[in-house]
Amino acid sequence: MNIKERRNLILTLAGKGVSQAGSYLYSFAISFYILSITGSAQSFALSLTLSILPRILISPFAGNLVDRLNRKALVVIADLVSGILMVTLFILTINRDLSLTMIYFGSVILSVMFVFLNTSFAASYAAIVSKENIIKINSYQQTIEAFIQFMSPIIGGIIYAIIDIRMFLLINGISFLISSFSEIFIDFNLFSELKDVKKEKKEFFKDMQEGFAYLKKQKLFVAIMTYAFFINFFLAAFSVIMPFNLLTKLKLSSNSYGFINAAFPIGMMIMSMYVGKKQLKFSRSLFRNTMALLGFVKLIFAIPVLPGVNLGYMVIPYYAVAMAMLAGVAITVQIPLAVLSQTTIDEAYRGRVMGTISLISMGIIPLAYIITGMIIDYIPTYIIFSVVGAMLIAISYGIHRNEVIAQYDQQSNLVTP
Repeated sequence: MNIKERRNLILTLAGKGVSQAGSYLYSFAISFYILSITGSAQSFALSLTLSILPRILISPFAGNLVDRLNRKALVVIADLVSGILMVTLFILTINRDLSLTMIYFGSVILSVMFVFLNTSFAASYAAIVSKENIIKINSYQQTIEAFIQFMSPIIGGIIYAIIDIRMFLLINGISFLISSFSEIFIDFNLFSELKDVKKEKKEFFKDMQEGFAYLKKQKLFVAIMTYAFFINFFLAAFSVIMPFNLLTKLKLSSNSYGFINAAFPIGMMIMSMYVGKKQLKFSRSLFRNTMALLGFVKLIFAIPVLPGVNLGYMVIPYYAVAMAMLAGVAITVQIPLAVLSQTTIDEAYRGRVMGTISLISMGIIPLAYIITGMIIDYIPTYIIFSVVGAMLIAISYGIHRNEVIAQYDQQSNLVTP
């Protein structure tokens, strides 16, 4: 790795990492703040909805803009706007309380800016570093994100007890502005195949149609996207069941709940480093086996709530280990999938394709939240856990039988068992 590429790698990881750290601290503080001033789970749920819906709805449009405009400029502007927003909210609340309207407005804008930032970076990794280091930058980025997830509740809890919520706005704003400044020095064209190609100006929606047409021809990604649609449905259902199961059914304390959740980023960190070291690449066997393992891990979650089962104090370490396993298995396929899209999709279409994949694969998540919330009071959680696990195992069998993914293995000279 030469000096320019190493600088690109460090600036990318640092810029995105500082931005993510501010965002996680802000999200942690805002969650506490909303619940403390309203005591309403509905207000909290609305905040979560407003933070995720824009990511789903505008992904294709953001992807199109990423392909049409300067990706470096989009990254810098996204963090700059986020920083200005947070500092403005801080100034507005110096002599008044932070209102729910301000919080909701901030959540929407931050979510929109996140889509542009994330899509621009994801579409540019193959131009920021060489192909030999794409797995490395993805694994490093996931490791840093996992570490930030792990530390944010600890640091956030300490800071929240000491300083006012307004200071979180200022801290987050400064982190975004620092990120924006550092990202100016990233060379987004160091390994680009399009740096000498002049972009043809076309109508916005015609560009989008071309992106859809390109994606339809990519049979491998259509297959993966289809599986991701159903996988995300069942994983989203789990994210509703798990807190309900721990806090309502097992009556665990908030400290115990936090300890169990802290195991998730630990599992991410460990496996992210492993994937980077082993340079794991996407294959049918990897995709199939990780989905099967995810299914079995979900079945493990059902055991403590089976009728007649009482693990006592062992339930906390039991679920902590299960959460670490869940994160580790998920990240084992997530990084190779990201690398596959960054190295296989034509650079000119990468933003649009990634935006469309995000829309289709994540669009099912709100519906999963609604359905799970409706049935969770009527169906025992161990049955839901078991159904989720069984469906993921069934999906792994479908992956094993999929001819398109098998053809990719053959073309890549990979031998699958």
